[in-house]
Amino acid sequence: SFTATLVAKILNEKFPQYGEAVLDIPVAKLWPSFNFTLIDRARAESTSFRDLLSHRTCLARDDIGVSFEAIKSIEEFAYRSRYIPEGCPFRSGLSYNNNLLALAGELIAQ
Repeated sequence: SFTATLVAKILNEKFPQYGEAVLDIPVAKLWPSFNFTLIDRARAESTSFRDLLSHRTCLARDDIGVSFEAIKSIEEFAYRSRYIPEGCPFRSGLSYNNNLLALAGELIAQ
């Protein structure tokens, strides 16, 4: 996808010390000041950009009450993300979630 290509390119520019492994570094480590909270702490601490881009967070589709466009800030989206229910166990499959794909794009835009 176009988003995935841009995310990978910009992550490599922002964090050259990680090389190609940057997609596997947890979002919480790359952006420690960002309040990245999901349904459970382990998932929030382990979720990488690869997980976001490949829908392996296994969070249910579009279940934060409103579309991403209606949310006023990325901080509000991060807060609401804790309420997205699990679609399957973490990294056990995929559960398409366009909102988390948008989150990846918004994070690298900062």
